[in-house]
Amino acid sequence: MEKIIQLREKGIESSQTSSYCSFCDAEDGKLRLVGRYIVSLKEIELHGEKKKACQGCYQSVRNQVYKQSIKEKKMNTNWLNKWKLKGFLFLVVFAVVFITSSEIIAQPMLPSAPDQAPIDGGIGLLAAAGGAYAIIKLKGRKVKMN
Repeated sequence: MEKIIQLREKGIESSQTSSYCSFCDAEDGKLRLVGRYIVSLKEIELHGEKKKACQGCYQSVRNQVYKQSIKEKKMNTNWLNKWKLKGFLFLVVFAVVFITSSEIIAQPMLPSAPDQAPIDGGIGLLAAAGGAYAIIKLKGRKVKMN
């Protein structure tokens, strides 16, 4: 590993040495201990640069790039979705006002005679029950005072 770092610091081209993963420094054709697989490098473009990546790094970097592109697409269309929602709400409000405007402006009809409800029997029963309750409570007070 120290040899790899020394060669990279000196600027020796990768064609003169073995190829390594740009992310985890796994050597091409050798066994990678993490994941236990033989490393085969693939090229991947990241931020405009072509880099070499082993299978594990290739998958994770590709997923990150994919998620980033989805976020950028959502950010680019977010304002459009807001305007679509505002336009839809405007159309709904306009339609409701247009449909109900004739109902709002229309002249009311003359009222008819209301049906009479028999309330005298019910009120009489409630008054009798309230009086009986009051008498019971007043008698209870006198007993407690003695």
